[in-house]
Amino acid sequence: MRRKVRRLNYNFYEMDKYAKNVGKKLIELSDEERELFVTGSMSFNHCCLRMLEYTPCYICGQETPWLDRKHGIYLCNEECMKIADCRYESGENFNT
Repeated sequence: MRRKVRRLNYNFYEMDKYAKNVGKKLIELSDEERELFVTGSMSFNHCCLRMLEYTPCYICGQETPWLDRKHGIYLCNEECMKIADCRYESGENFNT
C-alpha cells in the first residue's frame, strides 16, 4: 500500500512563517502541521494540464486533453482522477 494521495491547496505564506518559527524547512513539516494551513481541495483544472492532442483516458477510454500532473496519465474528469488515485494508493504502477 502506498501513501494516500492528497490534492490540497495550502496557504504557503502562513505555512512558511510557521516553519521558520519552529526552525524547519517546508518539506520537513508533518501532515499534522500542514493540516493547519489547508485552504481547500485542488480543483481538477489545477491537478491536470490541458494538452493540444486528445488521448484516451487511462480509466474509461474516453478521448480527453487532460494530462494528470501527479501520475502522468490522461484523465477525463474528477471521477476518473479519484479512481486513478485509489489505484495508485493500492499499488498500481502507471506505465506511460
